[in-house]
Amino acid sequence: MFWNFFAYLFGGSHHEEVHMEQEEEEDFREKREQYNILLLGETQSGKSTLVQAIKRYVDPMHDIEHELLGSGITSCTSEVRQHIIETDFPEYEVSQTVKSGPMGRTTEELIDTTFFDNIGKDVYEEKLNLFRQLRMYRCNRPGRRHYRFNIFDTPGLNDTYGQDESHIYKILQVMSLAQHIDLVIITIREAAFTPQYQSVLQTYFHVFPELKDNVVFVHTKADYVDLHPLAEKSRLNREERDRKIHAIMGRESCTHFRIDCDLDTNKLVRVCMTQHVIKEILDLATFNKPVIWRSRTMRKTPRMREIDHAVAEILYKLSEVTEATLRYKDSTGADIYGKRRELAKKFIENQIKQDDVRSYISERDSDHPVLLYERNFDQAWKLFDFFRSDNIMSYPAQIATITDLNIRQEHVVKKEEVGGTGYTYYEVKFQREMYKNGIFHVRIFGKSSDVYQEMIDAQNFELERLKYDYQGLVEERNEYESTLCDGQEDILQELDYKRELYETVILHLSADVVCREIFEKLLRMDAYSPLNRNSTKIVQGIYMGHFVGCV
Repeated sequence: MFWNFFAYLFGGSHHEEVHMEQEEEEDFREKREQYNILLLGETQSGKSTLVQAIKRYVDPMHDIEHELLGSGITSCTSEVRQHIIETDFPEYEVSQTVKSGPMGRTTEELIDTTFFDNIGKDVYEEKLNLFRQLRMYRCNRPGRRHYRFNIFDTPGLNDTYGQDESHIYKILQVMSLAQHIDLVIITIREAAFTPQYQSVLQTYFHVFPELKDNVVFVHTKADYVDLHPLAEKSRLNREERDRKIHAIMGRESCTHFRIDCDLDTNKLVRVCMTQHVIKEILDLATFNKPVIWRSRTMRKTPRMREIDHAVAEILYKLSEVTEATLRYKDSTGADIYGKRRELAKKFIENQIKQDDVRSYISERDSDHPVLLYERNFDQAWKLFDFFRSDNIMSYPAQIATITDLNIRQEHVVKKEEVGGTGYTYYEVKFQREMYKNGIFHVRIFGKSSDVYQEMIDAQNFELERLKYDYQGLVEERNEYESTLCDGQEDILQELDYKRELYETVILHLSADVVCREIFEKLLRMDAYSPLNRNSTKIVQGIYMGHFVGCV
């Protein structure tokens, strides 16, 4: 940026002042890149505010849509909103008018908004809070490439009305319509990371595990003063919070951004820093591999499991009443019914388990890329560190072979590199360019069948065991039916149908996963809404209706 300012002074590149009337944008190129961004987060975690900040990054003259922002207490987004953003990734700089020399000559001095390691915390805070005699410039570069981003702003999980399942259904609709997701932004309020919100994140990744590979965490309402290296307490708090997030994600590291989404501030240094962060966030969408929705089964939320188990108990009692009524009328017939019921239950359990195992194998035994490792070195070096020490990123040898290596590299020179694609390990030594902010972002992928090979082998073994058990059940059933007297089969046929229907539905209700068709029907009917007094009846009706004719 130091050299950019010289170019500005001597006319090497053209800058336009934000406060002046904006010139008309050049026509977009006919061919545009398009990316889908899914915006998730807790109620009032700053999702809608972040969207407004992104729009202001694209157009600093954008009028904030205050009607789309929440009150700070209640959720402001009840439906999914799609925002279309088209940008050429502008960059911004801030300068200060100063008087220097014996003649008091007025000059423009560029304020460095990227690096602060070389100045004290007090001086840094003073620069952040400047608001007089400042101007912000948008840098124009010839031949800029334009991108289109579809940002889907979703209702907050754990919102003020407890509509988590309804919001999950809306997210599912977005994923079905978008076909692929390039970036998942999860907003987190910087001031708090409660156990309740940790539970919300676990719900996200339990229901939508595929999204983990493209997640970035944006900590909103961050005070940039706390990012200074001397702010030790803030750093320790960040590291502790990040460790909790990484534990939920089940991996060593994730990409985090801290941002101050104060839309009304007049402190241009802070505004410019926010613009830099937003540019980095959007750039990740162009860097990631798109997530394509493949799941045929959905994982239930805690509330879904609670209500489904309650409905299963109701059906189990109904099944018991049927057997008790028969025993009262005909004890011999009841004994036969009880034995058949026990045997049929084993058949149903075996078939459901086989289906689950086959589904697990088919979803993982493929060439689909799986993220093995991610590391993002960003703003990790001191600007005036003359010697620029080498940095090493090491991914130790693993079982799975690396099939793809994605590297986002800016103002960084690779010095040594070993392993990578075709190997089970990767190590790189790199160094940033002098007086440049270096970015080195690595994402390592492996083939799904390799990553989950051990689990696939275990599931194949389990499938063979289930098939063997099934043959044993067939033999047991044939032996049992040979003992029945003439006429007994016809008498129990109708009861058998009801029994098998009950048992099938009970077992599916008791499972932690459900087929996508039932999942969508349940959520479309608001079956799990706390405001719905007929939840159990709706759930029972949808499950029973789905399996009628299937048994």
